[in-house]
Amino acid sequence: FLFDSYPDWRNGRLKKNVLCLFFILIFLPTFLSAQETIGPADGATERAGGVKSLENRIEQLEKAVERPVASDRWYDRLKISGLVEVEAGYETIDFNDPTVEDETNSDVDLAKVELVVDARIVDHVDGHVMFKYEDDDVFVDEGFSTLSGTEAFPAYLVSVQK
Repeated sequence: FLFDSYPDWRNGRLKKNVLCLFFILIFLPTFLSAQETIGPADGATERAGGVKSLENRIEQLEKAVERPVASDRWYDRLKISGLVEVEAGYETIDFNDPTVEDETNSDVDLAKVELVVDARIVDHVDGHVMFKYEDDDVFVDEGFSTLSGTEAFPAYLVSVQK
């Protein structure tokens, strides 16, 4: 081996020094790069990917989620939902007579349809109406409006037509 001629190599002292130097050269860049991403403790300058910048990013996202979104577009203030109820049936009549043909009947009927419209009319005023189709008749099944107060005046009024 190359270092066998050196006396310090044979007694192990040089081996220890070379191994220490080897490990320092390998692990020092990793340690220094980890220190760079964390940044200084005072938080004056923040690096991308650092702990402080992640905390700030999470805080900004939490604030954005809590913030109410006000929109003047009418379709953002409406919520439409509904229900369709269908009745279906199938029957087979076996006459147990080879001369008479068996009967098979199937039927699908529209039993009920409900259309619900909820609207945010203006701040603190909401409306709700439900149209219903049942037994070949269309009518307003329920409707109400809600006047809600603010945090300073937390009163509300609900008017119902049923």
